[in-house]
Amino acid sequence: MTSLLYAASRITHPSFTPENYNKWYTETHIPHILSTSIFNTATRYRSTIPSAAFPYLVLYPIKDVKEMDSEEMKTIPVENSDLFPEKGTHFDFLGFDTRVYGFLDGYGKEDSGSGKLRASFLHQRTQLMNREEKATHIITAALQPPSAMEEEFHKWYHDEHYAELAKCKGYLRSRRYRLQKTVKYGGQEVQEVPKYIAVHEFEGESFSLDDVDAAGETQWAKRMLGSMEKSEIGVWRVTGRFGAGP
Repeated sequence: MTSLLYAASRITHPSFTPENYNKWYTETHIPHILSTSIFNTATRYRSTIPSAAFPYLVLYPIKDVKEMDSEEMKTIPVENSDLFPEKGTHFDFLGFDTRVYGFLDGYGKEDSGSGKLRASFLHQRTQLMNREEKATHIITAALQPPSAMEEEFHKWYHDEHYAELAKCKGYLRSRRYRLQKTVKYGGQEVQEVPKYIAVHEFEGESFSLDDVDAAGETQWAKRMLGSMEKSEIGVWRVTGRFGAGP
């Protein structure tokens, strides 16, 4: 199984430019992280929602959530950079929303051009990620159902929602995860976040939300989505891929 490190960020210092931030993240921070044995790949995203609280996102697959508490994690450098607006570490200039998730289940198409659906509830990392390079956009759907509706929530995904999403233009696959923990850096506050997150992947520069919106218009979908205690929906464009999987 593959777990997931979800690392969203935003610039908090007025003199830290997006250009310098992106240069630092791409040329310094990600290489530091991928130099460990914990991470093999990273994918960067930019929110397409102008009002997003955290407009930047990186997803790092990890083999085991326990690795996040390892001694090796502590070796990732936290240091000053000439790209920063003044002396300090990245925690002084950036805000983070960092979460660790365990893999739950997934769904995908056998072939993105054939329309033939692959067997539901994929559990092999290679099956879920063997066409990762095709995705140009993702939708993240972090949802918290009431405890009394959790069983139906999963049933809705399995019996209807995955198949409805698979009808959308450019749809590739979905993966769902269960929250294991949030990570606090320095004095930054950690807010309560939804228990589950789904990552839906799409290909094509003409990606549109119209089909996706339609997938949420069934009676069952309306009832489930209207019952969520917490809901966070993100729409992201891929901006870079780093590393190489096994």
